[in-house]
Amino acid sequence: MDAYIEQYSTSYKTYLQEHPELLPYLTFDGQMYAVANARTTDGIANHGLWIRQDWLDKLGLKTPTTMDELI
Repeated sequence: MDAYIEQYSTSYKTYLQEHPELLPYLTFDGQMYAVANARTTDGIANHGLWIRQDWLDKLGLKTPTTMDELI
């Protein structure tokens, strides 16, 4: 996602510069795999990982059941 944010972002790139504390939660092995925003604990309705089944179907992939499969 790094290249897409760098090339196409109009505001998220600036947001990440203002909130560098988010980067460890968005990256794995130096690559960004997620987007997020800073919220207080009282503002969190839920948290988890969302995967679009229609994308998996289009790519012929099964829903990952472990972290290794996800990565």
